[in-house]
Amino acid sequence: MTNFLALASRWMAQKFRAYLVFTRNNRRAMIKHVLALSLVIFLAELAIGIYSKSILLLTDALHMLTDLVAYLLALLAIDKYELHAAAVNGAFTAGVAFMLILESVERVVEPKEVQKPLLVMIMG
Repeated sequence: MTNFLALASRWMAQKFRAYLVFTRNNRRAMIKHVLALSLVIFLAELAIGIYSKSILLLTDALHMLTDLVAYLLALLAIDKYELHAAAVNGAFTAGVAFMLILESVERVVEPKEVQKPLLVMIMG
């Protein structure tokens, strides 16, 4: 009976290690796909936001940038440094939020006309 338990325990440990390796690699692949898709959306929103002078699209693009930084940090910090990555991401997000607040106040004080409202509606 002891040999059976030892074999069963070894078999379960091997399966668990294989599962951990699979999920770690799977998480990396998922994060890479999300990172690529987010980068495309970020670039599109940034380009159209600059072209149309839309604070809405620029704000959304910068929000997407904070997500990109979070995904990149998550990719680099899988199994290590999660706490450090979260702190860096929080500081970066706070900096972007402060910058967006300043830009929004500036737009309230001195409004700018959106040049391509239809484009902003489609992209937003």
